[in-house]
Amino acid sequence: MPATTPSPAAGPWRGWRCGICGERIGVYEPLVHVTGEGPVRTSLAAEPALAELPDAGAACLFHADCHARVLTRA
Repeated sequence: MPATTPSPAAGPWRGWRCGICGERIGVYEPLVHVTGEGPVRTSLAAEPALAELPDAGAACLFHADCHARVLTRA
């Protein structure tokens, strides 16, 4: 079982979608997780615990490119 898949007891993992573009975030894709301390650049492969975030926490996940485009426009 891949490290990014929660145990079967947790139910099927549906994956996360980018909070900006709405497309699925791949396991190995660079992503930005915005926390209370600021943005953290990582991936779901590097931090498997992100797969277990509740929906509210997952709203803070973005493709790294999408996040960079939004920052550039600001």
